Amino acid sequence: MLTTPRWWSVGQHPALTCGAGYRIDREGATMGLINAGRASEVGPGEIKAFTVAGRELAVANVDGELYAFDNWCTHESCTFSDEGELEDGKLVCTCHFGEFDPATGEVLGGPPWEPLGVYELAVEGDDLLIDPRIDDAAAS
Repeated sequence: MLTTPRWWSVGQHPALTCGAGYRIDREGATMGLINAGRASEVGPGEIKAFTVAGRELAVANVDGELYAFDNWCTHESCTFSDEGELEDGKLVCTCHFGEFDPATGEVLGGPPWEPLGVYELAVEGDDLLIDPRIDDAAAS
């Protein structure tokens, strides 16, 4: 049974995305950036999992730039924090070698056909701040 997270406004409904959780309507939502951990935990070329507001997200360090996205591949739900790699700026799920753009979530190579949810991320000092709502602007 689906339950409505407390930060959704009345009348908002999630849209299911294949293997990636729920897309959350940003209009009317009140949740913003949440401290997920330390930015220094994600070294160059690494992918780490963080739990933010009950969502398991991954953060990748691509040449010093940090990106937040769903930790679950949209193809077979392998986790990027365990089975993911960064190759030439692309996020690769080594379960079946699906490729994604870590900044936009766009599928760059199959077998996945569904993009990843991506999330707003900011760093203040060493604090890693992530908004657990899907960043639709990054995907467009």
